[in-house]
Amino acid sequence: MAYNPTSTNYITFTIRTISSINIYNDYIYYTVTEFGGIPEQTGLFKVKLDGSENTGLTDHVARYLWTVPGWVYFDSKTNY
Repeated sequence: MAYNPTSTNYITFTIRTISSINIYNDYIYYTVTEFGGIPEQTGLFKVKLDGSENTGLTDHVARYLWTVPGWVYFDSKTNY
């Protein structure tokens, strides 16, 4: 769930298990490392703060997400 700053309601934007999350500008960026073993459901995603426009950005394994002005970084290493 994400908090909508213009209301007192929470919104659900995914049923996936999120491993990392960050807010930058008007978007929530989040990573999903596994979703029922379905590769199409893993990667880096972004969604507007109101829960709309949920968009996949990459299908690579993505974790340890962070943002800086103009850039979104994540670690794609799979073996630690």
